Amino acid sequence: MDFSPETLSSILNLAAARPSDLLTTPTIAHLADIQNALASLPESVPLSGLGTEHSLRFVRENILPGLTVGQAGPRYYGFVTGGVLPAAQAGDFLTTIYDQNSASSLAEQTVSAAVEDRTLEMVLDLFDLPRERFTTRTLTTGATASNVLAMSVY
Repeated sequence: MDFSPETLSSILNLAAARPSDLLTTPTIAHLADIQNALASLPESVPLSGLGTEHSLRFVRENILPGLTVGQAGPRYYGFVTGGVLPAAQAGDFLTTIYDQNSASSLAEQTVSAAVEDRTLEMVLDLFDLPRERFTTRTLTTGATASNVLAMSVY
């Protein structure tokens, strides 16, 4: 791990406090925070990396305040981006922590492909679609990846 346990703890504390913070956090960033975030953006790629600690501190201090800070909260009526329910957030954390490649179908080495396939079978069942009609199934990282995948098999 190339960052300190304190840094990890601070990120976990931020994540733990986020749901209750959203009850009072403004739904949009203050103009000064947006301007500060814009002014702090690097003009070019640095010659050497800044390191995890520095990068995380930079993002937390300069970029996060300029985001649509309350977008995940109950008072924001703009876009619905998902992933904000506690179960979804926990699932996202676990996905990131374990960093699996479900494209690997080596059944003697990992269950990840089987979990993905079973999940998709359950989605088919939920929508009352026949499993036998959809024999090759995959999850993607998002809409763009879905579109590229669809174009490649069509």
